[in-house]
Amino acid sequence: SLGLQIITPYSNERSTDELQLTSTTFIAIEQIIASRCREIPNPTFRAPLADFLVKAGERSIEMADFPLALKYITYGLDFLGGDEAWGSNFRLSLRLHEAACLACYLNVMPRQVMTFVGKIMENTDSFVDRIKAFYVLTKTLASLGKIKEAVEKIFHILEQLGEEIPNDITPDGIMFVMESTKQLLSRFSREKLLNAPKMTDYKKLWTLRFYDLSAPYLFLVNPTYVPLVECRMAQLSVRYGLCKESAFGLFGYAQCLIQIYQDLDGAHRWTKMARLVLERFNATNMFPKLTCLQYSFVNVWVEPFQATIETMDQCSQDALKIGNVEFAYYSAQFLCIEMALTGSHLEIVERKCVTVSSNMALWKQLHAFMGHLSTHLMILKLGSIDKNPFDIPGVSIKDEDQLLEQSVDRRKTLAQAIYFNRMFVAFYLQQYVYAAEMAEQYKLQRAMIMRFEDIHHSFYEALIGFQLARSPSIDTKKWLDIAEQHVATFRGWIKHSKWNFENKLLILEAESCLLKGATESSEEKYKAAIESARRHKFVHEEGVAWELLSSYWKKCGKVKEERECKKAAFDCYEKWGAKALLDRLRT
Repeated sequence: SLGLQIITPYSNERSTDELQLTSTTFIAIEQIIASRCREIPNPTFRAPLADFLVKAGERSIEMADFPLALKYITYGLDFLGGDEAWGSNFRLSLRLHEAACLACYLNVMPRQVMTFVGKIMENTDSFVDRIKAFYVLTKTLASLGKIKEAVEKIFHILEQLGEEIPNDITPDGIMFVMESTKQLLSRFSREKLLNAPKMTDYKKLWTLRFYDLSAPYLFLVNPTYVPLVECRMAQLSVRYGLCKESAFGLFGYAQCLIQIYQDLDGAHRWTKMARLVLERFNATNMFPKLTCLQYSFVNVWVEPFQATIETMDQCSQDALKIGNVEFAYYSAQFLCIEMALTGSHLEIVERKCVTVSSNMALWKQLHAFMGHLSTHLMILKLGSIDKNPFDIPGVSIKDEDQLLEQSVDRRKTLAQAIYFNRMFVAFYLQQYVYAAEMAEQYKLQRAMIMRFEDIHHSFYEALIGFQLARSPSIDTKKWLDIAEQHVATFRGWIKHSKWNFENKLLILEAESCLLKGATESSEEKYKAAIESARRHKFVHEEGVAWELLSSYWKKCGKVKEERECKKAAFDCYEKWGAKALLDRLRT
């Protein structure tokens, strides 16, 4: 083989550690593979060639060429001698099998992942030798929708690494770990961050990696654990040195500052520190993940909602290019939610949902997929689009009720998404009693980590509350109190972003004034809300304000003004693509 002629001199002169993965050596590898060469003239060259192939495979993974990576690694195993090589060349055989696990995961081959994991378990005794296989195994379980099983596996591994995982999390426990983390990090300046030692303890490194791996899964099944996990990551980084994953401990702490202390300035500071950590380690492959988290949980408080849409779309594409399939689809799922809730045309959002659904199914990202189906259904209902979002090859769930059944005791975040989406649709269809029930159910699922939907839940539950407070058959005081609490919340939020919160607060204040009999102030605030919603490009919320003003004029007996406002609301909903609302307004 020409490839062997090219590479053989390297094996005689230097170790494979010195071999450079140049275009010439890649050509040599391809020549060897293309010739199906199995008989190596020099048997001592089998191991060096297999070593070279695993390095080529690992480099291909870094370059996001996952099929090529799997090809190189498979041939490396073949050249080394397959299962027989465990006895004669244990370390290289383990490395090849670990690389094969990862390559199969990235090529969406879960059965093959399990096969390679099984071989590692059969041929190793040491927990340390198995740890990389455990890591890919948990990611594979989660991708298949077995999130609870993945979390249990991660917690078991963390306990073997010396971590104590509590059976239950209480608010007092969260406050304790948050306060202790706050004290530790208060002495951690930007300069200390840049000069902090690197983490060298192998077990602590893997402890951080498994904590980091657990966070998005816990967010789905048991969000109350997320602050504990993220604070522990930050604490380990201060005590044992920094690594790439430390960035996500610092970002998690930033999240907690918002949730517990409403400290947005502090959150931005620690988000910047998290980025500095990734820059220090040149961890460019982790930036899409951090960007996804940053724009999902921090930037939404200060940047215009619509401004983050393009960023999240790019983030999804960037994550997919480097093989971070999970965060590619977390980003895509959040993108669809954000587009729907900020007034993008529903037909455009629906087409995006179809693309995301198809890709999620193709890449077997079932843990992210379920919530997305509910979002897609919400959009279809509002747009009066006759499609079944569950009609996707490989998806066994047939409707949203079945989806909700799966969420009971296992997927709190999924249940919360379903209740929110039902509340959102019911509000716009003016089914206020049912919308109130869904809003209550949503709150029962809420954890300490605040979601983007929580902002909108507060807005719509307040509007629902004001509507129910007008009904003599409903507990007026209860719903008025709920609505007024949300009004107070928005008065605090508007300090962070006039763009995102001004029109919402004005609508709520108009409703509050109306119920208190301050009709003149109410009329002024409705009109101000309409102008603010138009200026800030929330066309659907402009429609809400027009409808409420129309109802106000109707009670005042001003038919002309009522019709004009109703027509304006119709035009807004038409721009939004909400055909179901147009049908309602026509009747």
